[in-house]
Amino acid sequence: MKIRSKQTIEAQQNQEALKHKEILSRTETAKLLGINLSTLWKWTRDSKLTSYGLGHKVFYKYSEVVQALTPLNTKD
Repeated sequence: MKIRSKQTIEAQQNQEALKHKEILSRTETAKLLGINLSTLWKWTRDSKLTSYGLGHKVFYKYSEVVQALTPLNTKD
């Protein structure tokens, strides 16, 4: 039987909650991807992710974040 830490369980619950949101904040997007905000900014600058703004706020679409993920191991 595998024992999971409390932090691991909380992280999984947070990711499940984010799956139900269509629009994510910068912080939520970074948490979902397991990266820090500076990496998120760099990926956005490099056009790996598309951001959207409203006023001074920046948002990401959940579907586009998931779509931006690329498989590492592909079998032909």
